[in-house]
Amino acid sequence: MLVTPLSLLFAATSTLSVLDPFSAVVAWVCHSLITLMMVPTVWLCELPAASIPVAQAPVWSYVLALLAIAIAMTPRAITTRNYLWLLVLPCLLWGRERMAPGDWRLTALDVGQGSAIIVQTTNSSLLFDTGVRRARDSDMGAQVIVPFLRSIGLSALDVLVVSHADLDHVGGTASVLQQYPVQQSYSSFDLQRHMGREARLLDMAGNSIPLPLAMAACTRGTKWEVDGVRFEFIWPVQTSSSVSSTADRNANSCVLSIRGPWHSALLTGDVGHWQELTFVESGLESHDVVVVGHHGSNTSSGQAFVNQVEAQVAIAQAGWWSRFGHPHSEVEQRWLRSGSAFFAVTWTGPCRCCLLPGSWA
Repeated sequence: MLVTPLSLLFAATSTLSVLDPFSAVVAWVCHSLITLMMVPTVWLCELPAASIPVAQAPVWSYVLALLAIAIAMTPRAITTRNYLWLLVLPCLLWGRERMAPGDWRLTALDVGQGSAIIVQTTNSSLLFDTGVRRARDSDMGAQVIVPFLRSIGLSALDVLVVSHADLDHVGGTASVLQQYPVQQSYSSFDLQRHMGREARLLDMAGNSIPLPLAMAACTRGTKWEVDGVRFEFIWPVQTSSSVSSTADRNANSCVLSIRGPWHSALLTGDVGHWQELTFVESGLESHDVVVVGHHGSNTSSGQAFVNQVEAQVAIAQAGWWSRFGHPHSEVEQRWLRSGSAFFAVTWTGPCRCCLLPGSWA
């Protein structure tokens, strides 16, 4: 009622130079009104009820909702058009997809040159690494992981694993923790101390990053079982807060084995050849799916390890046109020669492995 007529008045008076002082006052009043209007607008947008996330529903439900809305909004719609709004409910209330006990789903997200793996079972969820942070207000936790978790209907995380403290694996942790409560975390470093440092670097209050309810080290032998699926760390032997160099952090990465009644997976972080040989010498069992070490670098995926693990599927998370040359062509050929299907999560979006009884897809 005020901004529009004032804007039109400013447009009319600004064409005459003699009215410049008057048009300047009109413009200032118009701008001040818009600024004032933004105060309650921002407050309303920040309310929890302003945006309610819902799980991604099948395509047919969106088509049905759009048709119902189009008909209901026509000037001379059918007399029962008010009931058409009910056809919007399927896409809003679809909810989280359920799996049978023992089944699990692994999704390798496209987070560029970084790592982020979602593992779901019947009633639980696990996030392995949180992608890269490129700037103070730009990280894969906020841009990719949180939207994906919302799209699959999750409101909390049961387990968060941060394999090591390299920025392409830990960069999005603050954003994830701010949006999703976490019951239990595992890491190869002091996560609480790291989050305190992140808060200082990002100019945030010291306690503004919520921490998981429980935090522990991902040492070898730590295991748990949920929904008929067993999780076990096979590396590192022990964690150390004094690790500083990139090579040492890579070698100290958390390595997680996942085993259901029918299929298994191995998440390797950035471990290298030496750690892989240790796994082989200790009698590493075969795994159906392997997220290959160090984004497909030639410092990982040694021949002995590839032969021992006998993976049906090998997944490399690397950036599109990676300046590091990941995944390395020799590594890819090594997995292919062993009989594995090799997938590089680069630009093409999430790579999803649905592990169901007797088959994988």
